[in-house]
Amino acid sequence: MKYILEIGKFEDLALAEMKSVLGEESLKYLSGRYIYVETNEVLDQEWIDKVGSIVSVYEIESVAKEKISRDKAIEKFLDIARETIYGKGHIFFESNYLHFKDIRKVLTESKKLMSKENIKVKFRTNWSTAAIWGDGWPNECIALKALKFRSEYFLLKMVAVQDINKYSERDAGKPYRDPVLGMLPPKLSQAMINIGLEEDTKVVMDPFCGTGTVLIEATLMGYAVRGSDIQEVNVKGTSSNFEYVFDKKVDVFKADARGLKSNEVENVNLFVTEGYLGEPKRGHEDYEDMVKESRQIEKLMMDFLSNLSEVKADDSFNVVLCLPVFNVQSRGREIYMKKIVEKVEELGYIVSTLLPAKLLRGNKDKISFVYGREDQFVHRQIYKLEYNPG
Repeated sequence: MKYILEIGKFEDLALAEMKSVLGEESLKYLSGRYIYVETNEVLDQEWIDKVGSIVSVYEIESVAKEKISRDKAIEKFLDIARETIYGKGHIFFESNYLHFKDIRKVLTESKKLMSKENIKVKFRTNWSTAAIWGDGWPNECIALKALKFRSEYFLLKMVAVQDINKYSERDAGKPYRDPVLGMLPPKLSQAMINIGLEEDTKVVMDPFCGTGTVLIEATLMGYAVRGSDIQEVNVKGTSSNFEYVFDKKVDVFKADARGLKSNEVENVNLFVTEGYLGEPKRGHEDYEDMVKESRQIEKLMMDFLSNLSEVKADDSFNVVLCLPVFNVQSRGREIYMKKIVEKVEELGYIVSTLLPAKLLRGNKDKISFVYGREDQFVHRQIYKLEYNPG
């Protein structure tokens, strides 16, 4: 089947996640914030609920070299409405090349013609994922998009949309929160899990579990989980948050990630973690102090990875981790933790290619990407490490 995926703000994250979830060969080309996909998988609401970087999924209704006319869009609205709307419904229409007056004309004319057939609808000229869910998606909702994609014109029908309300409910509503811990976003957690998954993934573990976001998202995605943290307050907080979402207990315990024992990581073949991002930053920190803190975090993560390669020396496993990148605004510079990448291969790890050059239309592969807003003092650099015995 052929789909067009609308991605979020972070292109690299979406490409890396979709490469892992759908396979590189399924991703045909990228244009703006859209990916053209050909796959045997059904990309529906159940599918989008398990990925973090895709805003919406569209089936292709028609494609042409000429612009999609207003009449064509109105006709498609009527055809779908006759099959799907039985009470009161909502219609949405958006375009990246039609003028606002044309968009409004499509909506008003569609509503008028539907009314003649006793189909009652309301419409919005501006939409968002929250608005669509607020209007009752997916029941009796129709969302179409007229899109110029590369050199062709597509008429698209939305079949799935990210449920931002559910993310907010389980994140903002958690009983235990601590902004100092970095607050790993649920959508980023989902994407990191997907980037690390293999067909034989048994247990997903976060050895710096903080407030338990990775464990919650992995469980919602259908995987067994385990967590640990060096601070007892985080262990208790993760337990509380997990029970808040699932009303059941989680396998979480107090431990220093640098000293995990073989029985504590048994059957785990995917480690997904943010690790430690350092002390909270205000933007006026001394550059040399931040370099020193960066090296300390680097050593912490190397000790963790070294211990892991020892206690699981006979097993294959993946590690997807965030390393902090300090944005020193006073210097206009960023501090990266490059030594980890240089040293992990000595421990038996392979640093995976997350973004092949041909996906990026570039000259070389990328083994990492940075996630964060320009105004943030700490960004997250994402890596995937593979460990195979021997």
